Amino acid sequence: MLTLLLLPVSIEDFLDQEFDSEERHEYFKGKITVIAYASENHELIVANVVRELGNFFKDKNYKVYPSNRMLHIPNTEKRFYYADAMVVEGQPAFFSYKKK
Repeated sequence: MLTLLLLPVSIEDFLDQEFDSEERHEYFKGKITVIAYASENHELIVANVVRELGNFFKDKNYKVYPSNRMLHIPNTEKRFYYADAMVVEGQPAFFSYKKK
């Protein structure tokens, strides 16, 4: 992956940039990295995983999301990224941010 900036970037500046960007990026400890495009095989595997997880958790208190939702886990070290798939128990807590 290509790191865009060597200087630390604030979370707010990253989110402002990501809001308007045509590319997707990850943020980790002040550094922004471009996410590479996935291969066809990768995307087929992800689609199958998401489908199977969705079927498995269909009647349970879980939600399955594909890679289009940005993931932020507050207890991690200032990290925002796009997981290939994620499973959330109960009601998801979405990060609240309004663009400057």
